[in-house]
Amino acid sequence: MPKKPQFPFMVFAESVPDATRLHAPSTMADERELILAKVDDAVEVVKSIATGNRRGARHRDSHHKRDRIMRDAKYVPGKRGEPKRIASKYGVSPRTVEKWIAQLRAPEIDPPADWRTVYHGRALRNYQRELAQKRWKTPKT
Repeated sequence: MPKKPQFPFMVFAESVPDATRLHAPSTMADERELILAKVDDAVEVVKSIATGNRRGARHRDSHHKRDRIMRDAKYVPGKRGEPKRIASKYGVSPRTVEKWIAQLRAPEIDPPADWRTVYHGRALRNYQRELAQKRWKTPKT
């Protein structure tokens, strides 16, 4: 069983252990191509994770509905009973309207610019969870 990385910058080298042989003079050209293919696969997986975890892409339809309702309702910040008024006017729950108001107040978070940030962050999170001896939730089947 491979040893867990102590630091996030060690993760990439451990996910593709052959990468150390990439620049060795004794490595054959076809082996070098295989190593580069493995590295590219690892990079593509992380890129897909980074682009797939964007809130806006996952919830585009609900965000359009939220934006339309909040624009049409002429939301007045701080006015008492606003969520309840908007909810009854547009047929959504007051709790949903409260969440929308909180979302509009919160600053928009930009996705990470570099795939290495995502890769290291995920590795660090997994390592910290292992130190805390927490298990991931598994879906009930």
